[in-house]
Amino acid sequence: MEIQSIEQASYTSPATILSQKHYPSIDGLRAVSIVIVIVCHIFGSSLTQYFDGRIGVEIFFVISGFLITMLLLKEKTKYGTIALKKFYIRRVLRIIPVAMLFVVTLLILNQIFDLNITKRSFIMASLFLKNFQLKGDVQDWYFGHYWSLSVEEQFYLLFPVCLLLSLRKTTIGTIVIVIIAPIITYLGFVDIPFFNGHTAHLVLFIIINIIGKGIASILTGCLFSILLFKGYFEKLPSGKFVSLILFIVGLIIRSGSPIYVPYLSNAIFDFIIAYILVLNLNPTNYFARFLNLPFMIKLGVLSYSIYIWQQIFTHDQPWGRLFKYADSPFINIPVLFLVSYLSYNFYEKKFLTFKDKFKRV
Repeated sequence: MEIQSIEQASYTSPATILSQKHYPSIDGLRAVSIVIVIVCHIFGSSLTQYFDGRIGVEIFFVISGFLITMLLLKEKTKYGTIALKKFYIRRVLRIIPVAMLFVVTLLILNQIFDLNITKRSFIMASLFLKNFQLKGDVQDWYFGHYWSLSVEEQFYLLFPVCLLLSLRKTTIGTIVIVIIAPIITYLGFVDIPFFNGHTAHLVLFIIINIIGKGIASILTGCLFSILLFKGYFEKLPSGKFVSLILFIVGLIIRSGSPIYVPYLSNAIFDFIIAYILVLNLNPTNYFARFLNLPFMIKLGVLSYSIYIWQQIFTHDQPWGRLFKYADSPFINIPVLFLVSYLSYNFYEKKFLTFKDKFKRV
């Protein structure tokens, strides 16, 4: 299949959309996500009752599921199979280097500023198990964002294998989990009489911490990618404002507005974001045009680096009491962007270049 440029592509055909190697609007949406996370972390509790950083993380999850599934489906179509070893190598080279660099950085900062980060927290973060809140764990701020990395890594251990075995069964399983995820999450906060046994509690604990803390969002992105691949989006709304209006509606539904319904609103929001991803593959609508701006694309490219480093710059900075205004966002946010830029261009890119050797599509 001949690869066309974004500008030349006709977006009426899913085959043409799937032929693209790069989707700028997805990078742009990543930029929106990281801005939401940063703003919410800066303003903290004064904002989170209405709008919290998990909204940005949920968008990241949906994007991740959508994009990874699309790449895997392209690979399976082109070669008839998925090279699991190469897939896992690519994930390791993308996620691990900067994640471990942050762990090492916190080890140093923990000694210098006495941050009281426990050894267990360092171990759980390094093993990508921070989505499991074990008895006696202290929820430290500095590794707080590693729960999302943990969810992603655990998910991608299994999903490519399922996709390789059967696309049909994977699709059905994805739909089932997406539907029951809100119920499973709800069970985590309810005392269920017949779940009194230790084993039953342990099983429920594992299921809730995996499915109920992000995987449903990732699977929603996966599902829409599969539907796009199967040609279910041949006819999309042509309105210039549809995508933008949907995004605003999604934020209202997901935020702390009067219409927010726990768990259900989250699921609806994920579906809206996934549909927006499909709509924005057509660069002619106004929201896609905004997301395709060079500044938004560059910010989206840096979004993972920013997400890793923002935890020590946006709130409760280790150096926050060293001097007057040391905790000011006007100082810390520019430094955050500088650190992220240096991290990406002079450290992560070395691994990304090596990662490209294992690309198949």
